[in-house]
Amino acid sequence: MGGVEAEQTRAAKVQDALYRIAELASAAQDMQEFYRAIHEVVGELMYANNLFIALYDEERQLISWPYYADEVDAECPDPNQWFEFGQGEARGATAYVLRTGKPQHLTRAGITELVERGEIDLLGELPEDSLGVPLKSKDARPVGVLVVQSYTKDVQYT
Repeated sequence: MGGVEAEQTRAAKVQDALYRIAELASAAQDMQEFYRAIHEVVGELMYANNLFIALYDEERQLISWPYYADEVDAECPDPNQWFEFGQGEARGATAYVLRTGKPQHLTRAGITELVERGEIDLLGELPEDSLGVPLKSKDARPVGVLVVQSYTKDVQYT
């Protein structure tokens, strides 16, 4: 398959995934069901065995992790607890994605560098590769972060 055809196929898959997520948003019976369905859709597009969703309350400056699936890190944040932005659990790579407001592709070396510079704290197991994407409202305000990560060198996000 040529480069253009491959890109068109990929774009069609992404568009289909976005439509499915929109449908799921209106059909889900509860938020955990919705988060699991998002995880499944993302998993069809890329390696997503390790995925978490963080929500951000900008007004109160709090972060919560209502959905967390990880093959290695058994220490997941309490989904019902909110953490003060920039403190404790809310001072890792998730907070970094929120602070920058941009998608962040972070390698093991990149995360280590951010930790050494004091920009983030290392929370949980150090992944080989991760991709964090800010979730934004219609008016472009940050409402959360979706992160996928890999613990093996075989899986790299591009």
